[in-house]
Amino acid sequence: MVYLDYEPLTKGEREGLRHFVSGAQPGYTTPCYNTVRDTLMPNALSEMEGRLRELLQLGDGFALTLDIWTNRRGHSFLGVVASFVDEVFNGHTVLLSCEHLNGHHTAENIFQKYESVLQHWNLQRRVVRVVTDSASNMIKAFNLPGFEESAVEEEAEEEDPDEADTEDNQPSPFQTNFLQIMENVTATYITENNLHMRCPIHLLQLALKDAINSHVDVGNVITRMAKLVKAVRKSTLNTEEADKLGVRPTQACITRWSSQLRMIESVLKMFERDSQFQSKLTIAENSKLTMNDVLQLQALTEVLSPLAELTNAMQKELGNLGIILPAVMEIKQLLSSLPETLPLPIRAFAETLSVNVCTRFNRFYSDKWCRHSD
Repeated sequence: MVYLDYEPLTKGEREGLRHFVSGAQPGYTTPCYNTVRDTLMPNALSEMEGRLRELLQLGDGFALTLDIWTNRRGHSFLGVVASFVDEVFNGHTVLLSCEHLNGHHTAENIFQKYESVLQHWNLQRRVVRVVTDSASNMIKAFNLPGFEESAVEEEAEEEDPDEADTEDNQPSPFQTNFLQIMENVTATYITENNLHMRCPIHLLQLALKDAINSHVDVGNVITRMAKLVKAVRKSTLNTEEADKLGVRPTQACITRWSSQLRMIESVLKMFERDSQFQSKLTIAENSKLTMNDVLQLQALTEVLSPLAELTNAMQKELGNLGIILPAVMEIKQLLSSLPETLPLPIRAFAETLSVNVCTRFNRFYSDKWCRHSD
């Protein structure tokens, strides 16, 4: 219950739970904090790790995703997620590690932590993709000399005569097919440009950020809207006024562009309920939106909403490389067929965004694993 429902370790010491358990199972004593911490949790962790190791044996090619997250106390953690398919082509996504990242976030430290995770789970020779964001330390981490050399050695490794296939040790059809595929892959496949891939969602985030920075008028509208949302959420009086409308304005997350779209939609919903609601708020004049701002925000949702749907499709669990280029082509098509009635600043923004998307995603057109096979 503690680790499945994320309950506190002191759950067993609470009077209400003990009273319930004594009625459900007389004579049973719920475990105390020390028992949960020192015995039950380590046992559960050991059991879970054993089950995960068994699951990882079902896969031969793993795509790993790495990302660094920093909590509110300033502690950084490196998360490593593995995605793969088993012998019967069932997809799996598992968390391999989420460990504290000590010291500076240098490429060397990131790569060292990455290697330790591979060694712990015995995945050194089974990784076919590593996906990260476009941060310079991540790019450099997977462009280190040791990364290419170890992978190329993998391709050149000769079979051990003592481990030759016997009648009792034949590979599964899945393993045979995978090995045949890998034999057709040249040594140049295992390089920074091919094994390492920048996260397409993060690239889209950067394309949007660049477009906003290129159009000051659009950026100013979004900034004023963000100030309005902050003023509502930070004031109890303003929150009460928003509650009367039945709308809780959404605050944007800096690392998720789609959260800005949700913020725009929530603000527009407030204007739909009461077009004069700003006059009832205690906010600075420079935080208020004009009707022209509202019209631009409405037009901006027409531009961004289809992109949000494609983003959701690309970031779904067990998504595959094959949908990246079709999604990019769909984005270009959508941005080139916008209504003529849109305000000129928004149309100019959409044109810049289309160019940015093409530039950011151009690398995928030279990646044969993203293109349709001949």
